[in-house]
Order: sequence, then structure tokens, then C-alpha cells
Amino acid sequence: MPSVTIKRPVVLKAIVTEKLKKDMADEFEQRLAQADQEIEQIEEYKSRAYSELAKTDIQRAMAVRRQLEAHKRQKQQEKEEIARLAEEVHNLELGSEVVRDVLESTAEVKEGDNIREIRSMEILVRDDVVEAIRVSKEPPVVTLVTSEESAPSIERPPISLVD
Repeated sequence: MPSVTIKRPVVLKAIVTEKLKKDMADEFEQRLAQADQEIEQIEEYKSRAYSELAKTDIQRAMAVRRQLEAHKRQKQQEKEEIARLAEEVHNLELGSEVVRDVLESTAEVKEGDNIREIRSMEILVRDDVVEAIRVSKEPPVVTLVTSEESAPSIERPPISLVD
């Protein structure tokens, strides 16, 4: 019987435990500290670059300053999103499931196989120990590309804290 090997997304979900909540809170705390550090570096570079460039080319100095201000705003928005997610961690209900990542695996497909089951797998873990491998409730979304050079791509579901 002919078969083909395909790549497929596999959603990694975790059961919320006190350990997971602590790990996630620690991860967000580190990401917040990193965002603060990046914003501070942008501010330092902006001051230094502006004073140096202003001596020779004020228009270029203003352009660089605007670009760095835009980059700083982007980093501040990222920091706000991280802070929002960090707050959501505290509200997670113990025993609920959260999406942690989207991995990729291969699967062999043969005639007669249920393609929905093959394409829609998830792994469920509790405190980093696999508890179940199951067919996902929601299959991945496939976007068809009209270009002859491109193959269809798979949209990965966004990482969410609440299932």
C-alpha cells in the first residue's frame, strides 16, 4: 500500500499546576527585566548617537532619533504585553490546560487514514511529564498560497494562556 511522510504541527499543552504557574511567572519576570534592559540601552544609544550626529548632520541626527524612538515604543509595547501575560498567569485555574508551544513532527499517511486525526495532534504534559498524546479538538488552519513557487503553509495557533 503506498504511503507518504508529511510534516505536521503538534500543539504542546500543559496542565496548570502551582509549579507551572511559578515557572511561567519566573519566565515573564526574566522577560520583563530583559525588556527594561533593552529600553535602557536604546535610550543610552539615542542620547550618545544624537549628540555625536548633531555636531555634523542635524537632519540625520533627527532621523536616527525618530527611528530609535519608534524602536523604543515597540519595545515598551512588547513589555506591556509581557506584563499583561504575567498578570494572567496568576489567574490561571489549577487543572486547566494552556498552550505552551507548537512543535513539528512527521507522520506516515496511508490510504484509508483519517487525515484530520493525523493533522491534529497534541501533547499534554503535567510538570514536564507527558500525560497524554491525543487528537486535538481544533485542527490547524491551512492557508493555500496561489504562487506556483510556494507550498501551502500552516498557520500556527497563537500561544495562549487560557484554553
